[in-house]
Amino acid sequence: MHMSFSILNKTKGLSEKLFRLLPYILALLLWAALSIYGQYYLKKVEDLSLFLFDSLYLKEAAQTPGGLLGAMGSFLTQFLYYPWLGALIWTIVLLSVYQLTIKAFDIPKRLMSLAVIPATLLVIANMSLGYGVYIMREPDHFFAPSLGYLAALIPLFTFRHVRSLWGRILFLTIWTAAGYPVLGMFAFLGTVSASLTALTQPGSLRKERFTLFASGIILVLVIPLIEYSFYTSYRIADSWIMGLPVISEDAWTRVMRAPYQLALLFIPVMATVSRRLKADWKSTLLQASVLTVSVLSVWIFWFKDDNFHIELAMSESVDRMEWQKVVDIYDKAVKSHSKSDERAYKARSKSLKDVTNRDEIADITERYRSRFFEPTRTMIIYRDMALLKLNRALEQSFTMKDGGRPQKSRCLIPMAYQSGKQIYLHYGLINLCYRWCQEDLIEHDWSYGTLKYMAMHSIIMGESEFAYKYLNKLRKTIFYRRWAKEQTPYSLDSSLMAANEPYKSILPFMCFEDRM
Repeated sequence: MHMSFSILNKTKGLSEKLFRLLPYILALLLWAALSIYGQYYLKKVEDLSLFLFDSLYLKEAAQTPGGLLGAMGSFLTQFLYYPWLGALIWTIVLLSVYQLTIKAFDIPKRLMSLAVIPATLLVIANMSLGYGVYIMREPDHFFAPSLGYLAALIPLFTFRHVRSLWGRILFLTIWTAAGYPVLGMFAFLGTVSASLTALTQPGSLRKERFTLFASGIILVLVIPLIEYSFYTSYRIADSWIMGLPVISEDAWTRVMRAPYQLALLFIPVMATVSRRLKADWKSTLLQASVLTVSVLSVWIFWFKDDNFHIELAMSESVDRMEWQKVVDIYDKAVKSHSKSDERAYKARSKSLKDVTNRDEIADITERYRSRFFEPTRTMIIYRDMALLKLNRALEQSFTMKDGGRPQKSRCLIPMAYQSGKQIYLHYGLINLCYRWCQEDLIEHDWSYGTLKYMAMHSIIMGESEFAYKYLNKLRKTIFYRRWAKEQTPYSLDSSLMAANEPYKSILPFMCFEDRM
């Protein structure tokens, strides 16, 4: 009997160690997947963001509640310039989410895997976007929600060290009033969660618990109305969502907002139920279920469309003007699908055998279409443009697989919005390039990519003052200041462009008529 208890205890100990170690193993796998498979997606996220080491930039960020949280998110987003580095930082942030969730809610050791849930939802929120990354109206969306989540846990730690009722009410008042301008609604999330924790706290008087809960709710309702008078750039009805990633309000984007909402809902829910959690014989099964569902959820919702990732890889190479690499990416994609295309062709031929009805033939052909590799129009344009730059367009353009597969997106993202500024600039239609930079600026705010293409447009047009303006902004960044320094001589002496890329390959196209 003693031996059986000893074996049982050892088994429990091993399972606890395993469940304690698994989140770190999963974090390592996530970092590897982001660095290898998601590298071009991370680079696009960085390209659509902006952080400037500039006092004016920070003043503008402070003009809306939660703006400084966004600035902190943008600061970390810039490190996605090197995807492996940015992915490492984000993985560390997610591990912090996991660890602080355990400590904030005092989750028992045998139930620690519950703390994986918010980190999983934050991963899904970022990696399920796909083409939606082009319509995110906040360039800080990748890091800011994770940082906001961490900040919302602060009141839960503080409540353990403040025992008196009036001391707690005073802390919540200061936290809400001072936190709202910096964190936006994440400050409210912390206030409400702390109030719920107090409401369920055993050993205190019911009257005190209700008073503290009511105080938290009143603060959340009143503080935004008081502080609204200090701001002028948003509607009062939006006061309670400031700081959240802004996505198009169309109905089809509700699915994109859901992971953020669920991750934020986790805090008040855990604040309510955490004291009732008990570790018993069911704990192992519960932890295994949570980890399994988390891994499967990330796998299922991760946007894995091949064409999307190929487009991102080609776009990155176009930005770097690595024209041979653009063609190689396309060729590699065709080659990697050759065996699956062959299998699909054989299966389709078998289905078409002895079929003579035209409508039935058309139906079978359409049914098998999705099983064949077919590039998008964006991929085709990138490829043809690269061949033109390599002086191989006449030889190879019409010998390569063509196509026009629609985006696998809930809503069609216009090609011009997706890749217009690149294509128009390199084809010499620089006014159209500038037009789509302006569209990007209006919809998405300033970004590294927009500033680069607006600067090149101004240099080609001889508008030295505008070129100085855009290059000066890029000089206030970490990873683009060298590029801005390299472009400065062209803005001062236009004759240098004829002998240097990218201008020497763009200028010949400008002998044709350009139009706005």
